[in-house]
Amino acid sequence: MNVLAGGESTSAAAKRFGVSDARNAAEHAEAHAGELNTLARQIAGVGIIPEQAIVGKPLLVRDYEISTDASNTVQIWHAVLLLPDGIGALVWDSEEYLDLPSDFEPSIAEARGRFIPFVGCPPVAKALLAGHTESLFGEVISLVEHRRRWLQSLYPE
Repeated sequence: MNVLAGGESTSAAAKRFGVSDARNAAEHAEAHAGELNTLARQIAGVGIIPEQAIVGKPLLVRDYEISTDASNTVQIWHAVLLLPDGIGALVWDSEEYLDLPSDFEPSIAEARGRFIPFVGCPPVAKALLAGHTESLFGEVISLVEHRRRWLQSLYPE
């Protein structure tokens, strides 16, 4: 057993800091990510919704790796469902992010340039993404319903 200074075991410290919960959440998210990404490709394949970035809430504020020059800023990670690519995160530098208008919606090109697919996300982002998938796919359902109603208005029975 590994023991930290003060006599606490590393497994007890991990539980105290929520490491085991985060690890379990990341594993749970990984188990379902493939299915969600397949669903995103199927939804996009139908053609009702064009290529689209459905941006959720912020996930994570993360320091840059030590090797970068951007030592005074941090990364802001946002949950995103990018159709047809799937679930993942959009990453901004904090200075860029703070300059964005509150109603900013990235273009597909910008979203693709900032997109980190689920498989490329660190475990903490994977764990946090799990809590955002329902709302992201809920927005897709709303978009499909809106398009369906619009089409029905064009071709009433």
